[in-house]
Amino acid sequence: VRRSPFHLVLWAGEGANGPLQRRLGEDGMGFNTFWGSYGRYSEHLIAGGMDFMQCCTMSGGHQMDLRIECDWSDPRVVNGGEARVVRQAFLDRTHPNAIGVHFYDEPGLTWAKHPATGEFVPHNIPTQDRAFEAATGEKAIPYNEVRADDAASVARWRKLALFKEGFLDAAWRHAAAGVRAVRPDFLCATQSMYGWNAFSDGYYFNVVRSLPLQCGHGGYDLWGPGVYHPGFTLAMGRVRALDQSAWYMPAWDNMTSERFRLEQYAAFMQGVAGLITPPPLKPETPEREPAAEGIAESNALMARLGTIFTVLPPRAPDVALLYSMSQNLHLQSRDMGKGGDAAADANYAHVQFAQLAALYIASDRLQTPVQPVVEEDILDGTLARRHKVLLCPTLEALDPRVVTALEAFIAGGGTA
Repeated sequence: VRRSPFHLVLWAGEGANGPLQRRLGEDGMGFNTFWGSYGRYSEHLIAGGMDFMQCCTMSGGHQMDLRIECDWSDPRVVNGGEARVVRQAFLDRTHPNAIGVHFYDEPGLTWAKHPATGEFVPHNIPTQDRAFEAATGEKAIPYNEVRADDAASVARWRKLALFKEGFLDAAWRHAAAGVRAVRPDFLCATQSMYGWNAFSDGYYFNVVRSLPLQCGHGGYDLWGPGVYHPGFTLAMGRVRALDQSAWYMPAWDNMTSERFRLEQYAAFMQGVAGLITPPPLKPETPEREPAAEGIAESNALMARLGTIFTVLPPRAPDVALLYSMSQNLHLQSRDMGKGGDAAADANYAHVQFAQLAALYIASDRLQTPVQPVVEEDILDGTLARRHKVLLCPTLEALDPRVVTALEAFIAGGGTA
């Protein structure tokens, strides 16, 4: 029985082997959960007082095994991934401290050379187009035939682009069903938050909605909004998923104790249920790890205080922050009409990224909490029920249904 329901997770690198694992547990560096890469399970985890999940059981990198032809829309890839996690569940089912299976690190839909244009793009992948036709009875429109001034072609493109957002979710549903057939109580998790704005690579709010646990990393302080980046990525990655438990990894490498504490606590105060220490850090040898003091201190504090986040429901702030898929697809379809910019940069969410990050940082500095929302929150009434103000980045296009719902929100006293 663990002393705290808050999960203090070590994503173990290659050094955390054998007897060294005992130094990591509740009486040592304060971890209570061990993500073991490369099958690194041993009985020393039990002695150290840690639960275990095999990490990256399927693989890591955008496509399966980093093979660009292995797209998540291919049933052979999905079935192969399920076989791997089911095998792991069988291996771990008798371990007394095994609590689940972690699936994959940084998954994403693939890119390929388009037969007509010769451009390397994430569009019209054969297995994706076949799935679209099978599900809808419609032919997928070639990306090079989309014209911004042709409403019919834009509508066809929007339908195909939104359809793509279901592939990763479907893969995790399939894999989780296999794991539950072995051990219904096992947690199933995969990394997701890092790619929140990579919509052409399959990321939207629904990417892990079928799993009991949301896990993520990314938004490191090495780029973008700096020290604000981890908290920003965590907030954006949890859109429409605040009812799911979230474990997050805000840091990466070259950490001092002060920097590690800063980034852990900035994520902790957003109400997560677990925090992860990354594999480049080596807390199993604290005498050689510069961040060791910060790791031990933050683990001890969060073990005591993190219990509140396992029972306290998230509170919706007055102010919401819109991430618009209409704007993404508008910019994408406009550049396709020019015949090439889409190939250079398919994920036009980067246009919103800078504005959303600036608004997030401003709200943080003003101590005015914001909660990211998407257009679906406007359409189903979530915005009106939970928030009073909607902040929007620059928008050149918005689904007419969303415009109508926003007008109703304003008429009802809201501000946008």
